[in-house]
Amino acid sequence: MNNNKTENENVPVGRPSTYSDELAKKICQKIVEGYTIRQIAKLDGFPASSTIFLWLLDEDKTYFSEQYNKAKSIQADAMVEEIIEIADDGTNDWQDRMLQNGEIIEVSDHEHISRSRLRVDTRKWYASKVLPKKYGDKLDITSKDKALQVGGAEVIIINDSKK
Repeated sequence: MNNNKTENENVPVGRPSTYSDELAKKICQKIVEGYTIRQIAKLDGFPASSTIFLWLLDEDKTYFSEQYNKAKSIQADAMVEEIIEIADDGTNDWQDRMLQNGEIIEVSDHEHISRSRLRVDTRKWYASKVLPKKYGDKLDITSKDKALQVGGAEVIIINDSKK
């Protein structure tokens, strides 16, 4: 084994683990493009997902945390827009099938339709968690004809519907 130092010894090997604002911007750009942290970590020139998550926890890296939160919000908005595209795209909803007599008929592809539904539902769920004020479910609170206290004022609900 050769113990002499080579000129390549100072070249970093493996994934980058040193934080920089430039690398943080690149990570956030990938998030805006729709990548997950796990997908980003698989790309050349990006740190492991565990490193990225540790940077998000580091109180000295508030710039990254703020940019990451903005990027996730933008990503959620983009996913909501994708919902319309997925719902409107019926490209593979139908397939041609040949009957035993040679006649070709169009039949619905339930697997593709179900997969599209899953894609829409997943995006709706994700957006409701990342941006709950914008995309979350709204609570409908009813009073059963009882007075509600709102900011120190009494509100009386009158139900004048005939039962």
